[in-house]
Parts: sequence; structure tokens; C-alpha cells
Amino acid sequence: MDILDFYSDAQLVNRYMGTPLNTEASHPPFIAKQILDSRYFFLNLAPRAQSALTIACGGWERCAPDYRIERTDFKFFGIEFVARGKGVLILDGVENELLPGSVFAYKPLTAHTIRTSPDDSLVKYFIDFFGRGAQRIIRRGVLGERGVAYLQNSQPINDLYEQMLAAGLKGGVLAPRLCTLLLELLSLRIEENAHGMFRAHGRAQQSFERCRAYLQTHFRILQSVSELAGRVHLDPAYLCRLFYRFVGEGPYEMLIRLKMNEAAAHLIEGRFTVKEVATGVGFSDPSHFSRVFKKHYGIPPGRFQGAHTRR
Repeated sequence: MDILDFYSDAQLVNRYMGTPLNTEASHPPFIAKQILDSRYFFLNLAPRAQSALTIACGGWERCAPDYRIERTDFKFFGIEFVARGKGVLILDGVENELLPGSVFAYKPLTAHTIRTSPDDSLVKYFIDFFGRGAQRIIRRGVLGERGVAYLQNSQPINDLYEQMLAAGLKGGVLAPRLCTLLLELLSLRIEENAHGMFRAHGRAQQSFERCRAYLQTHFRILQSVSELAGRVHLDPAYLCRLFYRFVGEGPYEMLIRLKMNEAAAHLIEGRFTVKEVATGVGFSDPSHFSRVFKKHYGIPPGRFQGAHTRR
């Protein structure tokens, strides 16, 4: 069973399939009118039963101060991302604050209201889709449980929406497949950032950002979580909780990853011995460095250097 009855007639559906549009007069009926600027693409507005995962449409919108959209009969799955501005989402009767970095999802026929703050209008992306696997896409991570995520690192999400827009607006036979694959990657990126859920500018978020910045700057000389905790004046246990909450890994895991990434880069350059590289990332014992490096990459540093040295 198809859902062409959602639109006025089959000609309306055919009008938008595979068509990039930017003028208000060309918008299908579910696109909001209170928009100051936009980029939209439409690939398939005629979902049918048992379809494979398929992109219906997507876009970028700069909302007017009076932007408000209320839906109860929308027939697609959707994921939206707030790039800038503030607003409110009411999803199944539950009100959520929308902030820069917010991602939210809705299912077909799910009642939802989106409105912008008139003083700081929303700038947002959306992607609408249907078919087998659509339910799985929005069930992943925090979106499946709450419908809304506040992501600590939103740049990969922004980039993926831009890539979908570029593919959709370019069109052609590859556009539907490219956009579908990018949607799959988008859902994984959201799941990856689920531990980064936060209330913006909260004390815990600020403490974490301060500690991470210190770690990223001083990882070469830091040796332990206790040393880091002392430098940032926090309890080690609390420090660990902050890291697991916002990035899903402990401070020690991040410390070793930073050390090993830099060590690998220096080994590839081929200008330093293994001992010199070890010293450079804070290991006084080259044997200890070799054990940690092998545990991290699966091969000892000498063998790694021999296989990867730039010639």
C-alpha cells in the first residue's frame, strides 16, 4: 500500500522526484513557509510497502522569527540537526529545548511541533526517509530512547548533512544511493556521540572541556590519571566519570591514544629512533613504550617503522 493519498495527487509526487528546488512556490505542502533562506532536494516522495531504505528529501533552512510547524500526519521518518539558533521541540507531548548541536528524530504519524526562538532563529538541516531499516536508523543510540540528543561534537554531523545536500542537489542516478549511504553513516556518527549528550554550558560540560583541553596540550608529559587530576584540581574518580560521560572513554585511554598517535606519526617520518620517539611522548623506558605500542597497534614500533617509513 502506498501513501500517495498524503499528497493532492500523483502528479504532485512526480513533480518533485529527483528535483532540487529553492523557491517557495515550488515547495511541497509539508515544507514550512516561514523560511528566510533554504536549500532543498527531493528524490522520492512516493514510499511504498517493503521498499528498501530510501531518501525522500532533505534540506537546509534558515528559519524566520515566526517559524512554527505542527504535524500529526507526516508520513516519513526524519532526523533534523540544529546548526545554529535556539528553539523548542514538542515530541509526543514532551517539550525539549533545541540548542546548537541538537539532533532529533521523529517517526511517521508522530505528533511533533518545532518552533524557533524569535530572538535567535534556528538554522537547521533535515533528512526524511522511509523503507526497510528506517526504524533501525532512529533507534540507534540516544535518539531511539529519547528522540533528542545534545551532541558534544557536532561537526561530523554538520559535514554529513552538507554531503547529502551536495549529492541530492547534484542529482543523477547515483544520488539516491549516495544519500542513503550517507544516512547510514549519519546514524552511526550520532550513536558515536551519544556519550556526548549534555546540557550546553553546564558545569560538568565546562569541567570536562577544561580537562580535555589540558590533556590534549600536555599529553606528552603526563603519565597517569592521578597526575592529570592533580593538574586540573579534580578528584580522579570524578575526572573519569566526566570523560566516560562526554566521550565514552576514560582519560587514561585518551592519554595513551594521543601518545601512540604522535609516536606513530614520528615513526612514519623516519627521522627518529624508537628510543627517541619513546622519550618524545613521555616514556623513559623504551621497553615499556614498545609493549604499550604493540598492545595499541598490534605490532612492535621497530617493525611498524620499517613497514611505514617514508622513502
